Amino acid sequence: MHHWLTLRSLRLKFMMAPITGAVLIVVLAIVLMGKTRDELGRLETLSEQESFTGRILDEIESKLAATHAGIHELLASVTSDIDPEELGDIPEQFLFRIQAIRKMVSTDLSSGFLSSKERLVADGIGEVLDAYQVNITTALKSAIVDPASAKQAMNDAATEFHILSASLLGLSHAHERRMQKQIADQQKIMLEQAYLFTSLFIAAAVIMLITSVLLARLLTRDLRGLAANLEEILDRYSPDIKMDGRRRLVVDTLRYAVERVEDSHASLERTQEELARTNTDLRTTLETVADRETALAAANEKLAETIARQDEMIQAQLRAEKARDAALMAAEQANKAKSDFLSNMSHELRTPLNAIIGFADMIHAASFGPIGSKYREYAQDISLSGRHLLNLVTDVLDISRIEAGKLQITWEMIDLPSVFDACETMLRNRARDAGIRIEVDVPNTIPLLETDEFRIRQVMINLIDNALKFSPRNSVVQVSARLDENGKLTLSVNDNGIGIAQEDIPRILEKFGQVRNGHEHTHNGMGIGLAITKLLVELLDGELTIDSQIGKGTTVSVTFPEHRTHYPPDRDTSSR
Repeated sequence: MHHWLTLRSLRLKFMMAPITGAVLIVVLAIVLMGKTRDELGRLETLSEQESFTGRILDEIESKLAATHAGIHELLASVTSDIDPEELGDIPEQFLFRIQAIRKMVSTDLSSGFLSSKERLVADGIGEVLDAYQVNITTALKSAIVDPASAKQAMNDAATEFHILSASLLGLSHAHERRMQKQIADQQKIMLEQAYLFTSLFIAAAVIMLITSVLLARLLTRDLRGLAANLEEILDRYSPDIKMDGRRRLVVDTLRYAVERVEDSHASLERTQEELARTNTDLRTTLETVADRETALAAANEKLAETIARQDEMIQAQLRAEKARDAALMAAEQANKAKSDFLSNMSHELRTPLNAIIGFADMIHAASFGPIGSKYREYAQDISLSGRHLLNLVTDVLDISRIEAGKLQITWEMIDLPSVFDACETMLRNRARDAGIRIEVDVPNTIPLLETDEFRIRQVMINLIDNALKFSPRNSVVQVSARLDENGKLTLSVNDNGIGIAQEDIPRILEKFGQVRNGHEHTHNGMGIGLAITKLLVELLDGELTIDSQIGKGTTVSVTFPEHRTHYPPDRDTSSR
């Protein structure tokens, strides 16, 4: 009976050893996966913190650069001739943008994941941004009344802007380096934990294997002793039992013991299979951790490359901004020099030209006595050439004023029929000498046009004169005005002249652009009449278009939007 109890106790121990080892390994695997998940969570948190703060810094830098560029362009376009009301709420919009950037620095950036030193840098950025806002406010308020003060304030603001850009860049680099170091430390901790749990797993597996072998040897030894004890009991207490019966009893007993051992062995095999599956799962987990570490290392390399590219882009942007500021300053100086030159040229050229034209007219009229016909002809040539040169000087000055934004527009309601009649009267003699008839077709029901009367007359005279210049004798130049169903007013000048090729139309609208080919005559002029006309039309809120065919003629149209047309209370609108 004692031996059977011993056998059962050994079998129980034999079963408990591998089960205990398997449970220990499973517990280690679960702990390892939990630790790995926690560490990966910490890595993801660090990455999110780095991304959040970097995104805020990039957004602050981009908004600040865009706002500074917009303010610089606004101040470069503002002159003393501009009414402050024309600027509207544009200066307030820029100041609002700067206040929004200041709020981002004081709230979003300060609430970000910064160290104590980085927070001190952020506070310094906020103080510089306050000074930048003060100088920008001064520049915007003084832009019209005191340009010199505005320029000085803008230069101070530009210096502070470069300081802000450099500070933001330095803060971004310092934050990225600190976060990368924390991420690297976290990766090192994960690797150390992985090595530790792997070592514990291997040690548990080895201990379980050694224990199983020792138990198997112990169980086999006790079974041999049990068989010997059984034979001794049979010999002592049953001497009359035949030898065959004793052997059969021993064999049956041993068979029973062997069956129990086989059961234990099968249980051990199942435990080993479970251990193998657990080992496979653990290996898969370790491989997953390794893959994630590899992916994280690749992501860190990619992040480092991105940061390097961003640094290069920021440096290039800073260089481009400095070059742009220098170019804008040079352009402003060149524009001022050009304005001064044109102003001086206006005085120096117009005065002698007027004198030449006046004296030539006096000679042609023989105001101080009779002269020969040849001298009268020469005097007329001098007068015509002087007037032509005076017109050229006026055209060049008009273009310069338009480009500089100094051409004043006087908005008023005008009656188109009277304007067209005045244009036709001024060009009637020129048309008669060229053998061309001018036909004006303007309905009496056409609405009033809100525009500058002097400038719209200049536009129409340029267009009609250009049509006369390129029309053959015995032809007709038609001048008309029409209102379409959308309320847009279109003024047109049509001729039956030589026409213009489609590819040449953009060229003739450029300054000093002329088209010369075998299909047309050579005409006097510098090629700036249509360029001035196009600029004037755009200043008057209109649009100039040209429709032409070689050998069939040209139609030039000027279209004004609906809000520029108005009907007086007594005007008949039945034809609208």
